Amino acid sequence: MDLIRASATEPGAMSTTVITTTVSIIDDQSHNFLVVLGIANIISLTMLRVVSKSVISFIGIVFNLDLVYITCKTRSLQGTCNLLIALNALFTAFFEFSYITELIIASAKLGPVPLSHCFWLQLFPLFGANCAVPFILFIGIDRLLSTAFPRWHSRINTRYYLITIIGLCFLHSSIMAFCTFLIVFQRYPNKGLGCQVSDLYRDEARSMIERSNITLNLTTFFCYIGVWILIKRTKGDVSVRLFKSLTAIMLSVFGGWFLYSIATMIIDQFEIIAAPRWYILFSAGLLQSISDASHAPILYAVSSPYRRAFRYQFSQIRPRIFCRKKETKTTILFLTDSKLLRNRPKSIA
Repeated sequence: MDLIRASATEPGAMSTTVITTTVSIIDDQSHNFLVVLGIANIISLTMLRVVSKSVISFIGIVFNLDLVYITCKTRSLQGTCNLLIALNALFTAFFEFSYITELIIASAKLGPVPLSHCFWLQLFPLFGANCAVPFILFIGIDRLLSTAFPRWHSRINTRYYLITIIGLCFLHSSIMAFCTFLIVFQRYPNKGLGCQVSDLYRDEARSMIERSNITLNLTTFFCYIGVWILIKRTKGDVSVRLFKSLTAIMLSVFGGWFLYSIATMIIDQFEIIAAPRWYILFSAGLLQSISDASHAPILYAVSSPYRRAFRYQFSQIRPRIFCRKKETKTTILFLTDSKLLRNRPKSIA
């Protein structure tokens, strides 16, 4: 904090000292952290962050795209809630590609990348991230409507219903992307960074994204509270399974996007210095990556229709994975009819 205040009072004399001191703090603490892990001579802390997130994100891309695939292929998963879950998984996969881009840049040592170039490299992940969060809210709203007004919900036009929701999510994401575009190209076009999606959020755009994510997640939470209250009034296995599904998904959401948004807001509010800031954002970002990759496993664990769909898909691709050929069985029939045995020719001695 003293370094930050000093740089504000004497910008010309202290700027170099502040940057050098901050970098040395991060380097010293990162080296100590890697020494504890026993990998100080193998990988830097930056590469550890990039590689760990990229591995989790790659797994998440496979899981989320597979979730989209089985939703399209399985008739029992064609409800509005199932389709919204698939759309959320699709745009979450778009966002997860951002870590693959960052890994390529870090591995090839192409950074620092100017933010004006980074914006175009991360445009689709940026758009996907700002679509995925409102889709989570609309999943909660859809379940609330289906529980409170089941007859009305069963009669709605699915096509127009989904088009309206997709349009609202696209509008939200377009507004966020446009605000980010204006601030990046007007104020920081040549600022070089590692090209994360979070690097693009600057000034007013950063505050807008943080408040939007927190508001959407809290609204989603209250929607699920409403669903839980309505479910408690009904009895049956379906209600219990739905209760478990909602609980698991809600924990996943709050363990990811919500905590990350809260962490970034606290850091900005209290002006936390560089080294603790890095560790907090790394931990929160890692939880977010795990949350994004966990939707398919959660649905497999708590939902029998999804479990059957995943198992059927695995039974179809398992022979291809292990290169197993279909076994053919040969059946030999023996004639044991008494008449045939009686009339067969006798052997001549």
